[in-house]
Amino acid sequence: MFPMRVIRVPSGRIVSWTLRFGFLAFVLIGLCPPWMVRIDVPYRMHVGQNAGYHLIVSPPAPDRNQPFGDRASVQLDWSRLMLEWVILAGVVGGVLAWQFTRTQISCGQPNDALQSDQEEPRAFTEDKRKFRASRNS
Repeated sequence: MFPMRVIRVPSGRIVSWTLRFGFLAFVLIGLCPPWMVRIDVPYRMHVGQNAGYHLIVSPPAPDRNQPFGDRASVQLDWSRLMLEWVILAGVVGGVLAWQFTRTQISCGQPNDALQSDQEEPRAFTEDKRKFRASRNS
């Protein structure tokens, strides 16, 4: 008999809640991203400083009272934002992979209970006979 592999699909509830959580977290991270204050003084210094998390529609204002404050600009911290999204994707993917591998049954030969419930389709059996007949001739 041919090796058989039986896969049970995990509980739809856990998968759907994991995907919902992942999508909601993705949106919330995007709505309140990390910002950085960048100070650029030509030929002298280029400094990026953490400015915290603020809503995307209201970025923080740079502090003009600090040294070189007139050359400060505020921008999204894309590297941290991408890192947060990658970590979120890894966590959601890990939970989904755990769900799929936890409910997967893999066996080389089917056991008696599985074998009694399953039959080979007729077309498959006929193809197998034709293949054997062509090999023998």
